[in-house]
Amino acid sequence: MHKTDISPIRSAFGDNIPATLRVHVPEAASGLGLLLQSGVGVDCLTGISLERLLVEELQLGKELRNKLNVFLLDGKPVDEPEKAVIDNGCRLALAAGVPGVVGMAMRSGSPVAAMRPSITHHAGENEKKAEAAPGRIELALFSLALPFLAPHMLRRGILVTARKLEPYLRPTLMQSCIINNMTKTVEQSRHLLAALAPENLVLMTAILR
Repeated sequence: MHKTDISPIRSAFGDNIPATLRVHVPEAASGLGLLLQSGVGVDCLTGISLERLLVEELQLGKELRNKLNVFLLDGKPVDEPEKAVIDNGCRLALAAGVPGVVGMAMRSGSPVAAMRPSITHHAGENEKKAEAAPGRIELALFSLALPFLAPHMLRRGILVTARKLEPYLRPTLMQSCIINNMTKTVEQSRHLLAALAPENLVLMTAILR
């Protein structure tokens, strides 16, 4: 069982300990974007199409949207983003410019898509009846999608566990953090995160330089 010393939390917040820590990094190195490679939480409308998620919920402009050509929904390649439905709790991986035969095979609408029918995502009857509702998904970015989408998603906000975030709080990536509207040094921020249970979620935003 994980035991934590919550004294840093009490020292920072007194008896008004927040349910969720909100961490903002006003100026961070691009390496912070690697957080999104292993998957992060994103609050969004679910029960909608993948295409609608990208354009309306994640607010990807035309240029960013058109760069994406690999969509893996719960591990299955999607050829029709306008028909595939995003379920609450699903895992969505986005990629672009994936090289080689694998990249060509996984690409949305690939000319060799007919060779992967057993793993391709197909919209079912339940998806056709899906209703839009607030939910949460796990989002991961790969290949060229990582450098051009990570800044956008970090500005929007991601949910990450204290355990996953803690290794990224280091002076080589940032100089300070703003935690629940209080400016903290990197070392102070690490102490606050260490006082959380490892699986506690942190709402994080950042501006990459």
